[in-house]
Amino acid sequence: MRAIAAGDRGNEAGIADARNCLERTLAIVPNDAAARAELAIVLLAQDPIEAPTDLSARASKLSGDAVKLSPFSDRSKYALMMSQFRAGQTEAAIETGYAALALNPNNTDITARLGLYLFAAGRWEDGAGLAVQSAQMDQNAAPDSLLTRALNAYRLGRFDDALTLSRQLNVADDYVVYAVQAATAGQLGRADDARLALASLGAGRADFGAAFRKSMNARHFTAELTDLLEIGVLKAQALNF
Repeated sequence: MRAIAAGDRGNEAGIADARNCLERTLAIVPNDAAARAELAIVLLAQDPIEAPTDLSARASKLSGDAVKLSPFSDRSKYALMMSQFRAGQTEAAIETGYAALALNPNNTDITARLGLYLFAAGRWEDGAGLAVQSAQMDQNAAPDSLLTRALNAYRLGRFDDALTLSRQLNVADDYVVYAVQAATAGQLGRADDARLALASLGAGRADFGAAFRKSMNARHFTAELTDLLEIGVLKAQALNF
């Protein structure tokens, strides 16, 4: 639970502390499936998406081991789903996510994260449906649920809704959140609303267009969704630079 809370806060110090705690646990109990799953999640939180290190590879092994040790654990499968998606194994991640959901249909973390992965893969209705379902199950909607709903609102041209939803996200240094905020502000012609998000995206760079697409590709978003966001982001950039 300590690892979960640290990850939810996006607190680097808290995540590092959780990692130390989990490493100590595994040193004492090497076959603790729950600790392996949580450590995998923490390592993925620490590893830079655009410059991955061996942390992601270790997370993949830990999550795979967790599933072998505890095949009926929804949390182990959740960790494996995250590892697979980070590695670009989108279809495998979705399959694992549905398997995790079958084990625990009431787990809002799984529902929300699987919804985001489906949406990123271009399965709009499936992803948005799970995001809404997650929000209905828990009024304190998971960030993944809010992000998917914001992306869906943007895709459908409901830019005010998209901006409102994205502003509810308090996730530090989340590239996609900043992309949605900048894109929606750009579509609405609101230069001030776009300024902070653009700065966080590095929009002042001469090669920003290519860098933006590379960053979205690293997060395994479909080209179609990236194209839609880029239109709004470039409009926001034109308002501010």
